[in-house]
Amino acid sequence: MSIYATLWSIKIQDPASPSSMPRWVTVTAQAVPPHIGSPTPGCGYESGDPYGDFLPPPVNTNENGEAEYNRAVVFITDSTKKGTARSGQEYVDPLLVLSGEKYAKMPFQTLLDMLEEAIRSGPQVVAEYFDGGQTHIIRDNLQPHKLWIEQCEVAVGIEAEFGTEKALAYLIGEKFINFLEAAETDADFRAEIPSFVAKIKTIFEPWQLAEYLEKARQTEPFDPSVYEDEESAEFENQLDIRQGAAELLLVERAKEWLLGESE
Repeated sequence: MSIYATLWSIKIQDPASPSSMPRWVTVTAQAVPPHIGSPTPGCGYESGDPYGDFLPPPVNTNENGEAEYNRAVVFITDSTKKGTARSGQEYVDPLLVLSGEKYAKMPFQTLLDMLEEAIRSGPQVVAEYFDGGQTHIIRDNLQPHKLWIEQCEVAVGIEAEFGTEKALAYLIGEKFINFLEAAETDADFRAEIPSFVAKIKTIFEPWQLAEYLEKARQTEPFDPSVYEDEESAEFENQLDIRQGAAELLLVERAKEWLLGESE
């Protein structure tokens, strides 16, 4: 008899597979109910816990074998084998094993990120674009502060396929400005800025950069009417002001680097 109860199954895309040729993996969450291996009298494990070598610690239950959380949740794929030399109930190399409490309190996006990493079969695909009838796939083989190299390649593809404005929005409005923000606290990022800037200047003309930076990261005027009360509106307004100021500083730094005022 199995000690597991299926909670759910979902299909997750392997991060190493491109969207044009996705590899889907079915992941199943298997719960181990709280009474399994419980030290509580009446649960049937007075002689000891036979699953302690491969599951999180057992939990205490009420007289009906119930508790607030399951003992564990084990994540498997369709190819995960069950049964080892020490126990027929043990899965061979499960993707992930969590205590029931940790599973219950974990945001689903965090769990999904962990499962995606567990099923990843190679370097993650960070971008995919079409050029001249061919599909180009960029993989994350680089350290974070070196990703600008691939991002510049992607921008060239975007410009060829969708135009200069979209390429500027991607490379300058998103990647370069975010890079400058990371460089504020990371010396590795700071050291890469001159090389990143030099490459950008080979892709775009100075006038294109200047025109784009005049409107980069601009936001719509704050509208207090969308909030239910004045207190919420004021709080969001102050938050909007602070965020806008931070964005403005980053854009000014981008201008200094890209328009030749900083070397």
